[in-house]
Amino acid sequence: MWRGVLVGMTVAVVAPWIVGCGGGSDGGGQMSFGQQVTKAMGIDSPDIRAKRLIKIAYGQAKANDARGAEETTELAAQACAEITDPAARTTALASLATAQAKIGSSSADTTARKALAAAGEIESAEIKAVMLAKVAKAQGAASDILGAGETLKQAEQLAGSLEDLFGQTLAFSAIASGYAGAKREDQANRVMAEALKVAQSIDDQRKRCEAIAAVASQQYQMGDKETAAKTFDLAMEVAGQIESPYGHAYALADLAERLSKARHHTDAHAALKKAEQVTQKIPEEDLRQQMTQRVDKLLFELPKPAPAG
Repeated sequence: MWRGVLVGMTVAVVAPWIVGCGGGSDGGGQMSFGQQVTKAMGIDSPDIRAKRLIKIAYGQAKANDARGAEETTELAAQACAEITDPAARTTALASLATAQAKIGSSSADTTARKALAAAGEIESAEIKAVMLAKVAKAQGAASDILGAGETLKQAEQLAGSLEDLFGQTLAFSAIASGYAGAKREDQANRVMAEALKVAQSIDDQRKRCEAIAAVASQQYQMGDKETAAKTFDLAMEVAGQIESPYGHAYALADLAERLSKARHHTDAHAALKKAEQVTQKIPEEDLRQQMTQRVDKLLFELPKPAPAG
């Protein structure tokens, strides 16, 4: 439905951009930046279009094409405005604000405020808390440290009101990351400790394991690798307490994926080998076959540990 409109936008908006930047390329012998923008403007989904344009703008900035990067982020802003879902629009605007801040655009602060407004439209308290944390990271990137702090306080209040403990864990983890992005390490550590505390209080062992592993993943992404390793060990301990063979194998497979992303490849494959053994104990044939396929897929896809020595 939007393709005709977008093609029109490409002719009217992208052509001047190509003249302005000279149609430079990313240096890799691929399409010129102008061609990349033209192709991106033909994408129907405004969400995907915005993501693609932001990526192109980063490339232009890296190639010292400041004018082209600025104009491409303007196109990305237009795409963001077309996104109807508030959460998706918040995410896109926060990403754009961060990109603008990194390339030196004066529009970063304005875009971050738009992201905050979009987050205000979200009805789900859980989703809103996580989205506010994303907005705060964008505000921090745009040097609005005071605004980021206020946004994170609001997010914390929402997270504390959540009844679902798993959702509360994820929200607190995201908020901790937001504080880290705003250079508030003390607050980041405080909220991350709260996230782990909530995760450990979850009654269901499989959900508890998944929540603790999610905290470990966030700790790793925040650069606290030593603490993340300890938290992963805690998640593995909880996984071993799960009585259901299917639940046990599922938790181990989930842990393996997270461990692999944290570059703990040896531990990831050890978890998968254990999952293989546990899978054989699943009494239901359909569930056993389902889990076998998942474990085999992960064994094939996840990076292998480095050879010893």
